[in-house]
Amino acid sequence: MPAWARVAPATPSRFTRGMTLLRGMNLLGLLTPVEIVVSAPAGGEALAPERRPALLAFSSRLRRDSRVAMVQSPVDLVDGWVPDQYQVFYKMAAPFW
Repeated sequence: MPAWARVAPATPSRFTRGMTLLRGMNLLGLLTPVEIVVSAPAGGEALAPERRPALLAFSSRLRRDSRVAMVQSPVDLVDGWVPDQYQVFYKMAAPFW
């Protein structure tokens, strides 16, 4: 039989075994993240003070979803921060943008 016609053995590959292990540890999402891009109207800033409450609410909804293992965003910098802390942080950081 020519080499090109041979079928690979039915044993799981290292990749398959690794993915199975990650799934069992509930860590599969770390390798298969979903990226969500939030944009502002033309000329606007996504992190403008008036938009931060909506971003915080959206982030909070994502974190409450049992299918979501981790949320990383500009409004998820420190576990437990409340909206007022983000407002102060971004007000202080504004001169550095």
